[in-house]
Amino acid sequence: MVYAGPSRGCHNCRQRRIKVFHAPHFYALDQTNTAQCDQKVPACGQCTKKKKTCPGYRSEADIIFRVENDHAASLVAGRKSRRRSSPPPQAHSSAQPSPGPVIQDSAELAKSTGTSVISYEKLEQPPNFRTLLPTVGERASCFFIANYILQSSDISYGFMEYLPPLVGYQSGGMLSTVIECLGLAAISNLAGSQAQATIAARRRYGEALAMVNRALQTPHMITEDQTLLSVMLLGVYEVFLTCQFPRHVS
Repeated sequence: MVYAGPSRGCHNCRQRRIKVFHAPHFYALDQTNTAQCDQKVPACGQCTKKKKTCPGYRSEADIIFRVENDHAASLVAGRKSRRRSSPPPQAHSSAQPSPGPVIQDSAELAKSTGTSVISYEKLEQPPNFRTLLPTVGERASCFFIANYILQSSDISYGFMEYLPPLVGYQSGGMLSTVIECLGLAAISNLAGSQAQATIAARRRYGEALAMVNRALQTPHMITEDQTLLSVMLLGVYEVFLTCQFPRHVS
């Protein structure tokens, strides 16, 4: 038979190993076999038939959870007894190998090995390498991507999140030049950095316009994604210029 879990019968029926009658599954009850605990209250049918006092039923918590304190205590006691009966580990030999002769310098090493040794002090030190810093254009591109490109999430749509992979793929091309132009224009709107950034942004803007003009004159470049994005982003540059216009007039 399939194990149906702990018995929910009374204590007397569990000692006698009498099956429990589950009321929802009334069809499982064998009408010819009356030796089943019907779980009636205050006394089950078996105890009433045998004229015995029904001790009652276990709570649902006692059926689901098992108390393993005694079993855990016996395991700990068994481990302690095995540790006591196990022989002690053998002591390691305290004898240490005698150290060999210590060679003080390269001259003694050459005498002992019969080979020529180059002194460490005579070795040429490697040159000091300077850290490669990002260019102004790379900083401007990173500034624009970090502040104006939004990634989509569960609560909002993204904005030009497809642009960074295309910029990395077209590094040094028309699209990356437009991104540098936008980054420099955005930096020029910040306080204290208008003069140099504005001049660099206008220079990059001229280069980007020339690249876009050549792309529009090339038949296979007209339908490219970078051409369409470059034209669209140059319109964003004009929006950045409108932010500077009142400041220029004043």
